[in-house]
Amino acid sequence: MTETLPSGWTTATIGEICKINPRQFTIPAEEDDLISKVPMAAVEAESGRMDASETIRVSDRKSLTPFEENDVLFAKVTPCMENGKIAVAANLHGGRAVGSTEFFVLRSTGAIEPRLLMYYLLQPELRKAAAQAMTGAVGLRRVPRSYLEAIELPLPPIAEQRRIIEALEDHLSHADEAMKYFKTGTQKISTLSKSVSSRAVSGNLVKFRYLESGEDLRSAALARRALVVPKRRCKPITIGAPFPTAIPANWTVVALDELATAIEYGTSAKTRPRELPDDVPVLRMGNIQQGGLDVTSLKYLPVHHADVAKLTLVDGDLLFNRTNSAELVGKTAVYRADLGPMTFASYLIRCQFVSGVIPEWVSLVINSIYGRQYIAAVSSQQVGQANVNGTKLAAMPIPLPPTQEQEQILSAVDAFKSKADHFTDILSLSSTRGMNLRSSLLTAAFSGKLVRQDPNDEPASVLLGRIKAEKSTHEKLSKTGRAASTHGAPEHTNCIPSGTQEELPL
Repeated sequence: MTETLPSGWTTATIGEICKINPRQFTIPAEEDDLISKVPMAAVEAESGRMDASETIRVSDRKSLTPFEENDVLFAKVTPCMENGKIAVAANLHGGRAVGSTEFFVLRSTGAIEPRLLMYYLLQPELRKAAAQAMTGAVGLRRVPRSYLEAIELPLPPIAEQRRIIEALEDHLSHADEAMKYFKTGTQKISTLSKSVSSRAVSGNLVKFRYLESGEDLRSAALARRALVVPKRRCKPITIGAPFPTAIPANWTVVALDELATAIEYGTSAKTRPRELPDDVPVLRMGNIQQGGLDVTSLKYLPVHHADVAKLTLVDGDLLFNRTNSAELVGKTAVYRADLGPMTFASYLIRCQFVSGVIPEWVSLVINSIYGRQYIAAVSSQQVGQANVNGTKLAAMPIPLPPTQEQEQILSAVDAFKSKADHFTDILSLSSTRGMNLRSSLLTAAFSGKLVRQDPNDEPASVLLGRIKAEKSTHEKLSKTGRAASTHGAPEHTNCIPSGTQEELPL
């Protein structure tokens, strides 16, 4: 620590002020006793809170990590440590618990209040430094015990520690309330967005109706489709399910294949991560985000690769993610030519539509709750991944309004999305400021700027010295006791006892 410490403060390492991973409970436990069980998922990120409601019998604890009320839990594995899964054990059943083996347990020896230690460890800069010190294989990296023991922290007098905790938690409670408001606001916007899309694709968002009908558009689409598709695709695939809600009388419901001139998979060629001259970007499933294309992370193929010529995207191509987790499979986006020349990877399916069908309309339907219902019903599971093949995509039910009505509805959806994005940006900025405020409060707490110093407080160095002296005395007494039990026992002889009863050695 290079900064000048306030009066009465000192420095200490975690190894000096805590027992790390104590093996036993302070209060003896019987095999049938119920204690809390705290898996990693039960510890909240950033908040310092944990759920200790799950219980387990002591006899079933196996190799789980033991801890007690007021012990500090520190997740040592990535990404849990970086996410701030750090908490003070509280409300434990019988005051005892076992938890994930990926926790370090820190038990204060009395020089630091457990909650203050927790807040120190929750500081973003400390976690960032700990992440740099991790060792192990990718995905299983952990903070070494030696690193944790050597972390040095400023140590205020114990009375001041309690004042800091009180002031810090008062300020943080207000910050947390604001963060809940931001989170609730973001969730409401998401819910409202889903409602808008479901109303849009069921004909309940825009009231005005055109005289044309969706059936007229369907007939025209089939005629145009027949002129360009190969013979094997001449007959469209039959619709795979009814559309699950009512639509306006002038609309109709069609299979996606009735509107599509092409449905094809992308390239499986090996790409390279860095762009060379004349390379062509390859869109992958990760580039489809929230109904749009995010091109900040791309891979590339040489411009002369055979797949580039036959799979170059055309303005208006709809890209469908055919393989992903159950939550993400089926997400779509529309490619527009202003992004520049691009192709697409094999986990995506390209759909090209006849004129009169706006690709963004089909994308809106697929991404709506009704589209998600169909995808969930037809997807197959393969090694933890969900898959929707081209045939099932082709059979998806698509509500079809006249082209002008598609345009008007999409315009209304875009207007709402613009406002929703604006409010989301405000909430995101406010949330970032809230996190920065939280970080500033922690910095102030550990630099002596949050509460006043009291010259009457016992200096931290005095308390720390007393604890060290008591520990040293205890260790000497323990060694003396062990030596006495080893060397002070009476000798046993094979003497024949006299007629007088002698006292037996115990």
